[in-house]
Amino acid sequence: MSNPPRINDQALPTLEAMTRFWQFKRKQLAADLQGHLLDAQQQLDNLFSANQQLTVRCAGQASDLGFLQSRNESLLDQLQVESANLSTANETLEQEKTKLQKAMLALSKAQVYARDLEERQARALAQLAELEQRLADQANAAQVEREVLAERLQAKQAKVADLEQRNAQARAQITELETFLEEHKSKLLAKEENVSLLENLTEQLKASHQHLVDNYEDINTRHLSLTEKFSLVSKVLAQQPPTNAALDEFAALINHDYMEFASRESSLAGEAQAVLEMQAILAEMQMLNNFPSIAGKTVLSVAGGFSSGKSAFLNSFIQNPGVQLATGINPVTVVPSYVVCSEETRIKGYSYNGGSLDLEPKLYASMCHEYVKAFGFDLRRILPFISVKVPMDPELFGNLCIIDTPGYNPGNAGGAAAADRGTAASLVNQASAMIWVIGLDPAGTIDQSDIEFIQATRFHGESLYIVLNKADVKSNDDIEEIMDQVAFDLECAGVGYAGMCAYSSVRRKDYPCTGLTLAEFLRSINHKVDVVGKIDKKLNAVFDAYQRAIEADIAQLEGRKGEFNAFKLDALEVGGTALFDRIDQAFPLTEQMFDTSTLEKLVGECQNLRGKLRKAAAKALA
Repeated sequence: MSNPPRINDQALPTLEAMTRFWQFKRKQLAADLQGHLLDAQQQLDNLFSANQQLTVRCAGQASDLGFLQSRNESLLDQLQVESANLSTANETLEQEKTKLQKAMLALSKAQVYARDLEERQARALAQLAELEQRLADQANAAQVEREVLAERLQAKQAKVADLEQRNAQARAQITELETFLEEHKSKLLAKEENVSLLENLTEQLKASHQHLVDNYEDINTRHLSLTEKFSLVSKVLAQQPPTNAALDEFAALINHDYMEFASRESSLAGEAQAVLEMQAILAEMQMLNNFPSIAGKTVLSVAGGFSSGKSAFLNSFIQNPGVQLATGINPVTVVPSYVVCSEETRIKGYSYNGGSLDLEPKLYASMCHEYVKAFGFDLRRILPFISVKVPMDPELFGNLCIIDTPGYNPGNAGGAAAADRGTAASLVNQASAMIWVIGLDPAGTIDQSDIEFIQATRFHGESLYIVLNKADVKSNDDIEEIMDQVAFDLECAGVGYAGMCAYSSVRRKDYPCTGLTLAEFLRSINHKVDVVGKIDKKLNAVFDAYQRAIEADIAQLEGRKGEFNAFKLDALEVGGTALFDRIDQAFPLTEQMFDTSTLEKLVGECQNLRGKLRKAAAKALA
């Protein structure tokens, strides 16, 4: 900028013009403002002059700075060259220093090695002196030894001559021995043949001896088994029943008075069932007399087909592993067992006449169909049942008496299996509740024969429980499918039940269930029973059926008599006395035909026999 800056040139003339028109203080203010503007212009001029000087000085300094920068660059180049030279010299010095250090180290090692060589040389000289002394000593000793060896050599030569003489003699003896061996070789061959023959005979004798030993062991085992069976039979036959005059009276009333009454009475249609129920009552009374531990307990029967796992099912609840009911893939339960919960373990067999004897757990576990078959007769004829007292869970079994029944057999079976069916049916009638066991192997379904057997019993609804045993051989899906099928079959047959579950006797656990669980069902029936009241109830049920049947016959006869009399009156009205008399002549025994006195007498006998039996039962159970 060559010209200095100026304040607006029009400002001053404008202010001068304004001073002419402003009045009072305004004119003074304009004058003051004009003075200030002049001062500002003066200062602005001074500043512009100073700025011009500074600009000139900056230009000079910029030229000096450019010179210094070029000088600095040349100095930097020189410095880099000198630094490179110094670095090279330093590396050379370092290499020389390293070589010098290596030389010093080698020199020190050489000095050490030289000192070591001097020491070795001194030791070697000492050893040489020692060796020279030893050589001198050894030379003297060798001279002495040579003299001794010479003497020994002479002795050896004498021995060699002697040995040669002996060798000649030995060769002569060997020749004689070879001749002797040749002579006896043929004899030895003959003896070897004899030895081989003897060895063959020995092997045959050993085999024969082993066969005899096996036969002896088999015979001995059979002998022991026969001895055991003979002992069991003799003990069973030797047992005497406990005396109970009241029970004898009760049995006499059933076997004589009741049977005579039943033979004269013909009103009851289901009289055969009534006889079975009375026999079951007598059997229960005898059981209570012979086996007091079941008194006051609810009787639960465990029933089902052959090999459904009934005994294994009960074994899973027994807490004493030393006592087990006989189990197997074939039918094994042959003698019914009454199992009760007890702190002690005791197994007793009961004879046909009511006597009892203790049985060993091992003997009890072996009682299967094959074992009993070996007796040659039905063991149940003399040993009808067994009682088993074992530790069990009292919460589930404290007031239960469980009957392990033989597997029933379909109706077309015969022999022992048919007897098992009758035994199972008789035992089931003694119970108040029933668990029906179905094996899930192989088919795992309920057969029609199972349903027919269940329908023939009095267990339905809350007194019947279904267990699908051996659940460990099936998957959960298969179990649920089988349970649905069994439930459908039972529903179609009109069989109600309290619940159904799958159970594994091996694992001792239950699987999915419908209705009550197994534990809930057992708890529902695990209560004490009024024994006298129970017997009374059963007796009343039988005799009530008799009384209803007889009274129905009486009512029927009286109705027929009334109808016949009405018929005679109608005949009198229609045909007169002649027709009436002809009817009387045609039916001379009318009064006897419609006589109800015999039936009324039977009603009295029924009531009288009922009272006697109830009184005898109460006395026997007291």
